Amino acid sequence: MCCFLEIGMTIFGIVTLTKGRFMVSKSKVVTGSSAHIIGALLTATFPLALGIGFVVGFLYAVNTGQAPGFNPLFVAVDAGVVGLILLAVLVIAFSAGKPETPAALPDMARTDWIPPPPADPNNPYSAPQAPPPRA
Repeated sequence: MCCFLEIGMTIFGIVTLTKGRFMVSKSKVVTGSSAHIIGALLTATFPLALGIGFVVGFLYAVNTGQAPGFNPLFVAVDAGVVGLILLAVLVIAFSAGKPETPAALPDMARTDWIPPPPADPNNPYSAPQAPPPRA
């Protein structure tokens, strides 16, 4: 179960790192360095859990002299890593989240924009006329 959460967190981390924004809710968004920190934390979940599990398993094998089987300690370590990183991400996201501002419309999407007339009225695909030179 935790492995699926780790994979999902890693995917969301990669998306957050590439986009540079993290949606907290419909109206709140985190951008900039806070979003990159969130992305790095989410991306580091799987390697961090794997490394801690390896160290715990190695120490168990050194102390007991046998390979570790299923141990509830491993599940607790995995769940603890996922929980701590999720908690850190949520704290950063809710503290750095700001209301999303609507993106500025490009010139072509504005309703008051009128395209220039074509150079040749019989050919609507011709290049638009150049504005008259200023005197």
